[in-house]
Amino acid sequence: MRTLILLPAMIVAALFTTPAARADSFAAAVGYNDDGSEAAFSWCRRSTLKGTKTCALNSCASDNSDNNGDCEFTVWCEPGSWSGVLSIIISDGGVKHVAVCEKSSRKLALKALKHECKAAHHADPSNFKSCVVENLQAPDAQSSDTNVVTWKYRNGDIRAVN
Repeated sequence: MRTLILLPAMIVAALFTTPAARADSFAAAVGYNDDGSEAAFSWCRRSTLKGTKTCALNSCASDNSDNNGDCEFTVWCEPGSWSGVLSIIISDGGVKHVAVCEKSSRKLALKALKHECKAAHHADPSNFKSCVVENLQAPDAQSSDTNVVTWKYRNGDIRAVN
């Protein structure tokens, strides 16, 4: 009888604790050359926000050692929700990265990345070449899409090319 009384409470507790136990964090950091161009970009997912930010910053600083390792965060969130990384390719071969997180669905994460791609084209249309979604990750960090889509400016809008 006691088990029957506790069963609803155990179910409610499981419903509220399971997502928190699986929740993780996302962080991205970028370092720049003296001329302002991007020199390094790193992102991480870990179980805690502190661990995630440390990972992204340390990884970026290591990749950016030629520039004194100076890096700064571009985005971080906890829980990670849907997150993604976009590479913006410019005509001289350079790459700029943008990261998004805290999106409630895959579709909204892709929409946010496409918005960033459109903004990059709008800001400098003569140097814009394309955008590539490098990574799109589910909230549980167990599933990941890579090279989900490439966008180019065609016929007055950003359109998928693959």
